[in-house]
Amino acid sequence: MKYFGTDGIRGNADNFWTNEFVHKVGAALSQVFGKEAKLVIGMDTRQSSARISDIFLSYFKNNVNLNIIPTEAVCYLVEKLGGDLGIVVTASHNPYTYNGIKVLNKKGEKISKEVEAEIEKYIDR
Repeated sequence: MKYFGTDGIRGNADNFWTNEFVHKVGAALSQVFGKEAKLVIGMDTRQSSARISDIFLSYFKNNVNLNIIPTEAVCYLVEKLGGDLGIVVTASHNPYTYNGIKVLNKKGEKISKEVEAEIEKYIDR
């Protein structure tokens, strides 16, 4: 199934971002990037952001949790802190009831369509 849109994965925080789905995404990310990968993660102030962030953090052994921070700062800090990937838990301009993730490569840039497809393959397993 196609989960990634123009800039990450977005959906209703209660119906789409269930704990089960967040765990599927976390497991998929750790399969693609490796459990030993250094994760740099930040989030916005949405009520569901901390829950989603905490679940993702449980899938990686080497974490930098930036907590509440602007997206652009996470993009910058992934490379600066030597991260292997970055995640921003945010739904940007979508309603507060939504949430989402932006997945970044080690340069702090949006991941490629090929990496997105690989992550989606693992989510559906």
